[in-house]
Amino acid sequence: MPHKFNPDRLELLMSPERAQLNDPTHVFSFIPLDDGQTVADIGCGPGYFTLALARRLTRGHVHAFDVQAPMLQAARENVAGSGLTNVTVAESQELELPTPDDSLDGAFIAFALHEIDGPLPNYFAMLGRKLKAGGWIAVLDWKQEEMDEGPPLNDRLSEDEVRESGEAGGLDFSHLADLNSKQYIVLFRMTAG
Repeated sequence: MPHKFNPDRLELLMSPERAQLNDPTHVFSFIPLDDGQTVADIGCGPGYFTLALARRLTRGHVHAFDVQAPMLQAARENVAGSGLTNVTVAESQELELPTPDDSLDGAFIAFALHEIDGPLPNYFAMLGRKLKAGGWIAVLDWKQEEMDEGPPLNDRLSEDEVRESGEAGGLDFSHLADLNSKQYIVLFRMTAG
């Protein structure tokens, strides 16, 4: 069973220090966001990226999904406190999102893909069904290196593992970039037609 982030430590996910590694403006510069998109924040936790996405998608909508009840509660509270009205927070299943097929312009998975309990190609195939033609999936995760931060080394996915799993799930690899010295981002697209 993959390592899940401990909800007892969720305050770390909203700490001001987080912006030193994960400034949303920098992260979003790697993603083809457009103001009117509908985007899923998968493994949203307490909503760190959810809030930033909702502020960026001024004419769009963010679906914030998580499998852990404490994370969803924190996300609901943070969204309510923000005054943002373009966010829906909902429980997802481990291998299924509660959104119709062909309904998303993008799916954003920050530091949660390594927590999926099931074959990653199957998970990516499910996400591909949720995307509109031309949609995108952005995966942010920790490099597969020993360091003091992040999940245990044996739970981490290499950039190649993510790329191969996405392609095996029917997605087109778009690009790979280092976010910083500890983390990377992989972008996939859903071929039109």
